[in-house]
Amino acid sequence: MKRVKRQRKKERIEAAIKGNPVDRIPLVFWQSHSSSDDAQASWEDIYHFYQETDTDMLVLPLMSLYDVKQTESGHISLSLQSDRWKKEELYLNELIEKVQGEAPVVWTMESPFSFLLSLEPKACEKYTSMQLKEMLGQLTDLACFLVRHVIESGADGIRLRTKVMDYDVMDEDFYREYGKPYDVAVLSASSGWCDIFSLSGQSLMMDVLKNYPVDILHRDSHGTLPTVEEMHVLSQKCIMGGFLASSVMNGNKAELTHDLYEMIKVTGGKRVILSPDRGLEENKSGMLSFIRSQKEEIEKKIIS
Repeated sequence: MKRVKRQRKKERIEAAIKGNPVDRIPLVFWQSHSSSDDAQASWEDIYHFYQETDTDMLVLPLMSLYDVKQTESGHISLSLQSDRWKKEELYLNELIEKVQGEAPVVWTMESPFSFLLSLEPKACEKYTSMQLKEMLGQLTDLACFLVRHVIESGADGIRLRTKVMDYDVMDEDFYREYGKPYDVAVLSASSGWCDIFSLSGQSLMMDVLKNYPVDILHRDSHGTLPTVEEMHVLSQKCIMGGFLASSVMNGNKAELTHDLYEMIKVTGGKRVILSPDRGLEENKSGMLSFIRSQKEEIEKKIIS
């Protein structure tokens, strides 16, 4: 790897997104959730995790700010919990101020279609096409409102998460009609520079995904198609991922070493951010130190 002067975390992530040289491959960890139900304690918990793990990006765990009700006609009604949002917005501003631009701050939310199916798993069978699109439109409007305000508050991007862009889950044409337009609308509402589209699944719809307006594609790794190499080449986007959170939590050093090696080898250390497939339940400091040391050793040996 071409020698690059030491970069700040934000500069390192920006360079990785653009495919420019980095001083080292970025490494990102985040919490799956906060350990506290209190808004202020929750944000303090998130900031302490960021400091303790020295992650290159502060990824906020998924927050549900929607008030979900069932109407008399059986439809799902969605609205924003305004009191909770005001508190979250206040502490988000404090968190952004604490980070002081050193690292990108990214807000996590569920994609409209994925969120709808988590509320009503049989929504596609239960509702007509018009009803589905009405609920998806309602949810997308709320999501776009939140995205715009989060970015205006100083966040650098959003992480939009989906569990259903998968050939094993649904038909591609169906997703193109009920998933993609709403994903794209939410991503397009962000004027950030560090937007992430996060995918779970065994057979990802690469043909649908490759032109999404997003900076980073975050993916599961084991047994998933397309492979990291395929996604890296076909999308021409920065790929985030590489190892499993379960390997971190279970202390599986052999698997972590193998996964880091494969991710660095197939990407050549370019347009890549190393991270787990999901958030960590807690800070496993010993395992995170092991990941850093293995990553540095592999990086030196593979990338000249």
